[in-house]
Amino acid sequence: AIQVQLNSFLRSDGSYELGYCNAVNSPVCDASGNLAYIIHKIEDITENVKLKNLDKASPESGVGPEVFLREMEKARQDIFEAFMQAPVPISIAMGKEMRFTLINPQCARFFFRELTGRTMAEAFTPEEIHSFLPLMNRVYETGTPFIGNEIPLSIPDQNGQTKTYYLNFVYQPFKDA
Repeated sequence: AIQVQLNSFLRSDGSYELGYCNAVNSPVCDASGNLAYIIHKIEDITENVKLKNLDKASPESGVGPEVFLREMEKARQDIFEAFMQAPVPISIAMGKEMRFTLINPQCARFFFRELTGRTMAEAFTPEEIHSFLPLMNRVYETGTPFIGNEIPLSIPDQNGQTKTYYLNFVYQPFKDA
């Protein structure tokens, strides 16, 4: 078993919720006693942890809102680090104007331009985003994710030559709690 971890769980409405999980790895052997495979199981134990912490909560123990806030900040930092280290381009664009608030290094390298702080319309030409902006607007307006498979995007490469890329991507709505 792996120690209890603070994690993000995807809810049925598409939003994320912080909670606690416990991972259990169980080896499965074949008839000869050799390892055949491992069953990896994640259990949501959030309610158990909350109930356990309620029993301990007191000003003297130090368990309470300040501990929760520290754990939340650590989780936020962990998520940020994972975002920035992801091996694929990831960006967050907020609001009706789709202003980029955060991009990871892979995204910056892929587009060969500064995106942070700029809107889609400021960062790209109309020709570059003509098929993407309506999709993003629909996700913004409906709150329904969009999954794109092999969608063509023609943009200049590092030498200024226009290249067409075929992208698989997800536009996931960012829902404020």
